[in-house]
Amino acid sequence: MLKSLTLAFTGDGPDLVAGGVVLRALGQGLSVLVCPLDDDGAVFRQLQRINLPGRLSVWPCPGVLRRWLTRLSGATTAGEWDMIVLQPVERLLAEDLGGELAALLRARPPGLHVVLAGRGNPGALLDEADLVTCFERRK
Repeated sequence: MLKSLTLAFTGDGPDLVAGGVVLRALGQGLSVLVCPLDDDGAVFRQLQRINLPGRLSVWPCPGVLRRWLTRLSGATTAGEWDMIVLQPVERLLAEDLGGELAALLRARPPGLHVVLAGRGNPGALLDEADLVTCFERRK
């Protein structure tokens, strides 16, 4: 049975790391869904120009997050994606949707990896993660 991994990146620069994870996943032929919660995902859309074996889709989040999270929940159970990237995850927490996101993580099918990226501390969501990396600016 495939293991589903949840990776959490917080602190200074988690968006760059999430981009690197997406690039590596596409290079391995995975299907990746990126969900930018605060912009149109232009940075990730640039990766679509690179000829890689994987498939990348970007679903920006316009409007109501709760409705968007319901759409995402359906996408996770459909088995269409190998990896989903949510960034910045603190936007979900600010709208008190952490519980819904945690439930989505627990209910996802085997083999669906999730990357949570954000500058803030996602608090209880860190307990759901298999790997937590906190970046700190030193100089």
